[in-house]
Amino acid sequence: MNEANQKLLEGRVAVVTGSGRGIGRAHALRMAGYGARVVVNDLGVAIDGKPTSETPADEVVGEIRAAGGEAVADRSDISTVAGGTAVVLRAIETWGRLGIAAFTAAVAQEMEPYLVTVNAIMPGARTRMASVGWRMDRLEGDAESRDPVHVAELVCYLASPSAGWISGQLFHVSGHRIAHAIPWTDRAELRRSDRGWNALDLVREFPRFFGAGPRPNEMPPKEWAERRAGGGGLERK
Repeated sequence: MNEANQKLLEGRVAVVTGSGRGIGRAHALRMAGYGARVVVNDLGVAIDGKPTSETPADEVVGEIRAAGGEAVADRSDISTVAGGTAVVLRAIETWGRLGIAAFTAAVAQEMEPYLVTVNAIMPGARTRMASVGWRMDRLEGDAESRDPVHVAELVCYLASPSAGWISGQLFHVSGHRIAHAIPWTDRAELRRSDRGWNALDLVREFPRFFGAGPRPNEMPPKEWAERRAGGGGLERK
């Protein structure tokens, strides 16, 4: 992989929970391979949740660093409020940042057995910081309709017992408008039979996936390609 390809995730910070083994480990290693800085979170427990002397998070961090990447180990228990806070702070204190939509979905799934709900909000309001930019001037509505209180009302509802049935969702609230975004459902799919997709394949394919590029050429059947390769040609009728 050349230097340009390794920079695909340069500047990104990822927290990967359960990344000492299995799928989480693959996430951590590949993200680091593409230049992300990774918090490798894993308690090192057995399948049944019992403590062990193993330190898989340290081992993954060692692999990432040996390959020239940046990573730190974290053994916070994200089944607790304190542990969830700690792993986020680990990322922020180490590298100053963290993205959260996918994290919302993952934590919502993990915390469901404990009757804990997790939702994310994309807020829009006329605040001191927002007023610095030019986009706020283009928004329709008076000052009341852009009051941050509208965002707070949704937060209060989601935090109430009445919203105990909602979890793992993403909402956009701005003024008098609340939108339910659905970024985690299948709209379409990419398939291939020869191998899996890698991130560099997706740099090319995803624009087409979202209708932003020409459709790929239809591939010929395997039997046809083999006949052509063997010089057999095609029969004329």
